[in-house]
Amino acid sequence: MNKYMLGCASLLLCNASVVAHQVDYNYIELGHKTFDFTDDSSGFSFAAVGRNDSIYWEAQVDRTKDESGYHVEGEFNESAQTIKHLRLGVGQVVDLSNRSAVDFGIQLGRYTFEHSLKYKNAFRSVSNVWHDHADIYGARVQYQRVFAEKWEAKLGIGFEHISGEGADDNAFFLAGLGYRFNSNLASNLVYRDAGDYTSTTLSLRFAF
Repeated sequence: MNKYMLGCASLLLCNASVVAHQVDYNYIELGHKTFDFTDDSSGFSFAAVGRNDSIYWEAQVDRTKDESGYHVEGEFNESAQTIKHLRLGVGQVVDLSNRSAVDFGIQLGRYTFEHSLKYKNAFRSVSNVWHDHADIYGARVQYQRVFAEKWEAKLGIGFEHISGEGADDNAFFLAGLGYRFNSNLASNLVYRDAGDYTSTTLSLRFAF
């Protein structure tokens, strides 16, 4: 009986170790994002990723804001730009081992820009808000690996088409490094460069 219980416990520990070393594809993530387009803006980022067999899906929402202006006696000028980003994706995962995987998929999304301007002096007051947006379609290949039990890294490359005014095609790459506090909680730093703009995200991830 004792040998049987010891064998079961050893099997459970072995399975737990394998699971802890696997690349996560079922999680939610919340973090702080810096977006560099024409000026630096910062805000929050939320993402959710799920996997069923070899198929994965992802959804991400970002909101960043940049404010500037000046105040002198009797006059002030304030301007702000808010960038909202929604991205959805789906693709396939290929497990290379219990510590590494490659995924490739398609993505679509939208950037919404809100610009506001306020100006006031002794003679007049002006306040104006206007909006524009850009739709994005793209594809990405990404390699992820868990190493040294607690650390994980990712590298990805892709291509995206931006529609609307100022339409453009961009190749991009991303690189990330993460640290696992335990089997459920990890921190991640991801840098993404699409040529015309870059972003950096520092986040906490909860895997389930």
